[in-house]
Amino acid sequence: MKLSRQILLRILIPVTVIVSLWTVGFYYAMIDEVEDEVDDQLDLYAEQIIRKQLRGEEVPTEDNATNNSFFFEEIAPEEVGRGARYRDENVWIDSKNEFEPARVLRVEYVDAEGKGYRLTVSTPTIEKQDVARAILLWSLLLCVTLIALITIVIVLVVRHSLRPLSRLVGWLDERKDITAPAPPLTSKNVASEFVKLNEAATRYLEYSRAQLAQQKEFVANASHEIQTPLAIATGRLEMLLSAPLSEEQMGEVVKVLTTLENISGLNKSLLLLTKIESGQFYQSERVDLAALVESRAEVLGELYEHRNIAIEVKRAGDFEADIDAGLARVLVDNLLRNAFNHNVEGGRVLVEVGASGFSVANSGVAEPLDKERIFTRFYHSPGNENSNGLGLPIVAAIANRYGLSVEYFYQDSLHRFEVHK
Repeated sequence: MKLSRQILLRILIPVTVIVSLWTVGFYYAMIDEVEDEVDDQLDLYAEQIIRKQLRGEEVPTEDNATNNSFFFEEIAPEEVGRGARYRDENVWIDSKNEFEPARVLRVEYVDAEGKGYRLTVSTPTIEKQDVARAILLWSLLLCVTLIALITIVIVLVVRHSLRPLSRLVGWLDERKDITAPAPPLTSKNVASEFVKLNEAATRYLEYSRAQLAQQKEFVANASHEIQTPLAIATGRLEMLLSAPLSEEQMGEVVKVLTTLENISGLNKSLLLLTKIESGQFYQSERVDLAALVESRAEVLGELYEHRNIAIEVKRAGDFEADIDAGLARVLVDNLLRNAFNHNVEGGRVLVEVGASGFSVANSGVAEPLDKERIFTRFYHSPGNENSNGLGLPIVAAIANRYGLSVEYFYQDSLHRFEVHK
């Protein structure tokens, strides 16, 4: 999820909760204020009636255009003293000939003669359900409007504030080839954090370029300094084989030559892996990997015929990828050689090609390999200590370099390696 969306959600969620709570509080505050006002009017009206009744004066009539009503009820003196009580009730309004919601006050008192009375006073009030619906409707409208406006403001502010960060991310994303010239990284935002971030990105790009140049120089020097003496030593030993030697001496020379060849192969694999991981392969072209897999499987299958390993190729579609042609062959050859070298006498190799990728499966040890370490350098599967442990790491490095995925599975007693987009 983008940073701007995270910020938007983290602001909108509490804002929505706050506005909702405010709406609920606003409703109850309004109802309470209305009831307080009505209760004050009832108190005043009841006080006037009681005073007139106690003085023996004429009390106001019910027909006074106010829709207020009252009536007296004589009660026992001992019932007096419970105080004023307010309730919401439906009362009959003669002038309207219907029941309407009203606020009712009941109060007890004792007159000068010791008689107890209960005065019930009512006045029409608001329909709370109608008010609740109106408040809910307008509150929802207010909430939606506020949230929409807040969202628009936040989006505009966040986009404007994070524009330098988006520009920096795009600038970094375009630096796939760090040796290529890069446009200057500038920003109109004067925030010190973004200025320092841009300066750090530029500084570390230059540092990476310097490190890559040193690494390339090291790779070139290592290739020359190591391969040259190995070639000289191999040549001299081969010359030595032409000299009159005993059978034992010739056997020792052959062992040394084999060791030198292994060292040379290990050196070449390490150099190739270093070049791939350091990004020294930039060219790519559209390669028909399906055809490449078929042709290389046929060639290598003939080389391993002496081990009685059956190879089967199934092609269900065309698979193409943008990749360096030389590295594509290395990737395919390493997987096929791995399938033959780690196989058993009389085993089988199954190659399957589809529209989204290809897989190479082989028989071998009757247990799955370590999925966490299979693509790490110098990992050896059980019983294959002669391998240099670099074939599969090179496959993984090539796949990652060109946006492909390589995975390992153990299914149906076969070790399966899949390469797909």
